[in-house]
Amino acid sequence: MTATAIALLLSPAYGAQHRPAMRSPDIVYVALGDSITWGLAASKACRPQVPLPAQSACPDATSFPAVVARALSRENRQVKVQNLAISGARISWILTFELSKIASTVTLFTIFIGTNDFSDIAFHGSGSLDQFARQYVGLIDYLKKHFPKARIVVLNVPNIGYLPCCTAMRAAAATTWTAGDRFIDALAGTATVVDLACDTALYDAALFPASDGVHPSDAGHARIANDILAALVSSRKPAASCPPYF
Repeated sequence: MTATAIALLLSPAYGAQHRPAMRSPDIVYVALGDSITWGLAASKACRPQVPLPAQSACPDATSFPAVVARALSRENRQVKVQNLAISGARISWILTFELSKIASTVTLFTIFIGTNDFSDIAFHGSGSLDQFARQYVGLIDYLKKHFPKARIVVLNVPNIGYLPCCTAMRAAAATTWTAGDRFIDALAGTATVVDLACDTALYDAALFPASDGVHPSDAGHARIANDILAALVSSRKPAASCPPYF
């Protein structure tokens, strides 16, 4: 080998161009939530009860946990996804049925819960926001204690009174959704908050199947996934208000 070739191999420029790419840390992503996280109304959901590689377990799933996991796996890392959501879940269901199943290796959580709790309070006089808040704080405290290295991402809840299903219930929903989302937003000091309530795109009727005006279609799931991915890169404080929704 000539002196020139040796000098080239040892040069910083050559090393930077030919050095193998550094592998990013692997992710174990656990999704907690209700029917939206579960994937109701998505054309293809992905609900592995144990962590599985997103690219093989959910190669073409359209529910937002799968979309998020695949997007993260493109960044030169392996991402495993575990979807523990339950259709119809209230926050008490997460505490009762989902916590014991969480993978010990989890590094990322999303929590999307509140639609059913808020509906119970606003429309059926069942439960209270104080109870919801206590249970939510208890959930965050539990996750921080048992999975201290995991990042926690919480999603606030779009105002159901402005979704295609429920415009007739707008007045009844207003107080509960505003107070409930203000509580979730206040968690910004302890978790990353994704501000779905103020994402105007998520109120577009085109993002919901004609037969279901509350559970988003594939396009709606893609929008939720996009909001989560943006928050992972650059976490911002939720908006103080976004009339008329919040």
